[in-house]
Amino acid sequence: MYTVITKFTVPFVKFKTKDDFKRFLIREYVPLETDEFRQYNYKMMDKYGHHFFRLEFIEPHTGWLFHTYQSEEDYKGSIDLRLDQQKKCEQWGFTYEIFYPNT
Repeated sequence: MYTVITKFTVPFVKFKTKDDFKRFLIREYVPLETDEFRQYNYKMMDKYGHHFFRLEFIEPHTGWLFHTYQSEEDYKGSIDLRLDQQKKCEQWGFTYEIFYPNT
């Protein structure tokens, strides 16, 4: 298994709950209908289980994503999509740090 951890911060909005944080990001920036990285991860969740993909929220601005891929192929398939999302998030004014597994 390959776990990638992503820490991202939305410094210009204060959130009270994980649900508020998640809803804002999905509505404003990464809707499932158009975000290829989220589409890819949803395919992985449907294949292996949603418990391998989780979000922890730290009030008021920060989310930690934990994405666990079951195979090297699945993991490698996520890399370019994650980097594309990082570029977009940084353009929107978010911080976006990626912690890759030791492979």
